[in-house]
Amino acid sequence: ALNMIFPHKKHFFHGPKFHHNKKMVDEERRDGTHMSYENCFGSGVKYISGEISSVSVESSFGAMELFFTDACLTNNNARVNLEASFGEMKLNVPSTWKVVIDVESSFGGVEEVGRCNPTGENTLWINGEVSFGHLVIVYV
Repeated sequence: ALNMIFPHKKHFFHGPKFHHNKKMVDEERRDGTHMSYENCFGSGVKYISGEISSVSVESSFGAMELFFTDACLTNNNARVNLEASFGEMKLNVPSTWKVVIDVESSFGGVEEVGRCNPTGENTLWINGEVSFGHLVIVYV
């Protein structure tokens, strides 16, 4: 009976958002100093460079890792707006930056590894939601 519902030969949508291995392609957009990333059913690593004022990140049923080590913050400030569900998101931030975290967590967690500089010249504001997932902020 299950073979009727799930036949051996699978047909997958091969449109612009899907690979042949069933994973959704992560999307990346840049508009001036604003960057946005989306990831679903896969994993992605992004190295953010250049001047940024805000970064939007959405990841569901997968893993996303962002490196801010080569980024330059507009007027020494930038905001990260994130939504993570059913997966892990990791943000690698220079330890010389001040980081302000305002993230709501439902059936998930937020963890900091290392320490930031509470009086740092650059300030990164992290806002968002984590649902059934894990957010890790690593100070490098």
